[in-house]
Amino acid sequence: MEKKKAAKFAREFSLILEAQLKQIKNEEEKFLSKFGLTFPHFFAISILNSQGSLTMKELASFLNLSFGTTTALIDKLVASGLVERRRSRKDRRIVKVSLSEKGTKKVNLIMKWRRERITSFFQNLDEQEVRNFLKVFKSLLNLFNQAKGK
Repeated sequence: MEKKKAAKFAREFSLILEAQLKQIKNEEEKFLSKFGLTFPHFFAISILNSQGSLTMKELASFLNLSFGTTTALIDKLVASGLVERRRSRKDRRIVKVSLSEKGTKKVNLIMKWRRERITSFFQNLDEQEVRNFLKVFKSLLNLFNQAKGK
């Protein structure tokens, strides 16, 4: 595709994506607030759900936050019983965090809500539209990943 056309599509895509992400963020923040969570809290517990036990340094890296900010975030999650901290027996300087049983249940409940919400949107489209949508998004993800490696 010629650069001028690609730039036009890029502008349109950026506007649509920005509007969609804003709607998703607002809707998810409203839902998460029912559980006393913010989006950063949910992001942290969802990472722990998918990655398992992590050191604070590893979690800070996944969250792309400073160590201090991650510590404050985890302090709140520990206080609410969603996350557990454990010091290494070999090196007490190393602190690992993991989801508690309560945290795992909460993440699963939120992820179930998220999947049901997306399903409700997809039900309003025909199958070919959904297949095309997924194909384009997979292609974009691959392009972003390739660009990240450069």
